[in-house]
Amino acid sequence: MKENLVYLDTNIYSNLSKSMALFEVTELRNHVLAQGKRPVISPINILEILATKNDQLREDIILVCQHFCEPDMLAEPEALIIDYIVSSRRQRNTDHLILKDQLSKSDLAQTWREVQADKNRTLKIGAAEKRQLESFKTLQGYFHAYYSRGNRLPDLRLPKSDGLESFTQRVIEDTSSLRKDDVPKPRVAVLCENRTLITLTILCAGLCPFPQTIDAFWDAIGITGINERYTFVKDELDFLTDVGPIIGLGSFMGWQATKGHDNGNFLDCLHLSYLPYVKYFYTDDHAFHDFVGAYPQAKSLKGILNSESLLK
Repeated sequence: MKENLVYLDTNIYSNLSKSMALFEVTELRNHVLAQGKRPVISPINILEILATKNDQLREDIILVCQHFCEPDMLAEPEALIIDYIVSSRRQRNTDHLILKDQLSKSDLAQTWREVQADKNRTLKIGAAEKRQLESFKTLQGYFHAYYSRGNRLPDLRLPKSDGLESFTQRVIEDTSSLRKDDVPKPRVAVLCENRTLITLTILCAGLCPFPQTIDAFWDAIGITGINERYTFVKDELDFLTDVGPIIGLGSFMGWQATKGHDNGNFLDCLHLSYLPYVKYFYTDDHAFHDFVGAYPQAKSLKGILNSESLLK
C-alpha cells in the first residue's frame, strides 16, 4: 500500500484553501491520481483542522480536503504503534489489534468517508471529538511548557494524578545517565532521551490524542497501573527506542530540542509517524526540511518533500 499513498501536512491544506479555487483543487487531485497516487488524510489532520479557530478558514480547509483526498483515512498513530508492537512481540489476546492495512476503522474514519462523499456536509465537533480536542490542547500545553523550561525530562511536569508523579520521577531517574555533563555525544543523548519520552508518554501514560488502542492493548494483557506499564515497557518493549515507528517521532522531537524549536513539537512528531506507511510526505514546515537536511544519509527521510513538488 505504501507505494501509492500520498500524505499532506495540514499546513498545505490550509495554504491550498487560500491559493486555489475548488476546481483547481479537483484538477490537482486528478493530476495526482493520474500518476497512480492516492492522497489520504489522517486523524491528526482532522484534529488540527477542527482546532482552527477561524470558522471560515476551517470550513475552507475542510472543502479542500473533501475535493482532494480519498475517502479512506490513515489509522491513528497510536494504532500503528500498537500494531508494530503486537506484530513484533506477540502477546496473548492481542491478535485483534493487528491492522490488516494502515487504514482507520474508527467512527471518525466513517464520518470522514461520509463527509468526503457529500460535499455539502462538513465536519461537526461532537462530544467525543470535543473531549479529544480538549485532551489535545492540554497535551500541547504540557509539551509547550516542557520545551520552554529547557527541553529535558526533569522539566516535564505532568499532572499529579493517577500515579503520574511517581511515574515521572522513575523516568527521570532511569534516564539520568543521558544528562551527565561528560556524555560523549550530548546531541545523541538528547535524541535518545526524547525517544524515551515519546515511548513512555504515549504507551505508559496514554497521553496522546487517540488513546483507545493503547488502552485496549493494556487491557488485553491485563496491565492497568501506569507504573506496572512502565516496568513492562522497560523489560519487554525496550526495542522501541531502537527500531520501529517511535524512532522517527522521538528523534524529530529531540532534534527540535537541540535547535530550540518550539512550534507544535508533539503534533509534528505524530505527523511523522505516517512516514513509513506512505510513499510521499508533503509539508511546507521548515522544521521538517531542516531535519531532513541534518541527516542527508537517512533513506527514511527521502520521501519528505515540499508542496512545489506536489504541483509538478
